[in-house]
Amino acid sequence: MSKRDDIKRLVKLVENREKAIKMAEDMLATMRKGFEEAGLSSAFWDDLRTEMLRIDNAEYELVVDVYDRWLPHDVVLWAIALLESQEGKWFFDVMNDISRDMLMVGAAKGDRVMKTVMARHGLLPD
Repeated sequence: MSKRDDIKRLVKLVENREKAIKMAEDMLATMRKGFEEAGLSSAFWDDLRTEMLRIDNAEYELVVDVYDRWLPHDVVLWAIALLESQEGKWFFDVMNDISRDMLMVGAAKGDRVMKTVMARHGLLPD
């Protein structure tokens, strides 16, 4: 397999696409709940979700380019072996959970900041 093919395999292991999509869905749900007062339509939220996923797909090739620039092929193979091992899978699952929780904390903070600024500018109902 070529280095680039191995990098694509590594990126898929690192990104764990299913979990990433679930995290994005959780973040959108938190944002949607936080902005209920703003009266944003379902079409807005559907469009935001679609755009987030479209951008994610477009960035995939850029991520592969970055890995290719910085990681020698032997390191890519080592990382794949680690992530496919039982210990690596466990560690990475825990790190994904930690990242998800950190994103939720960030989303809640962003929600508070957005509401403060929207209220300041009269964009929230009284």
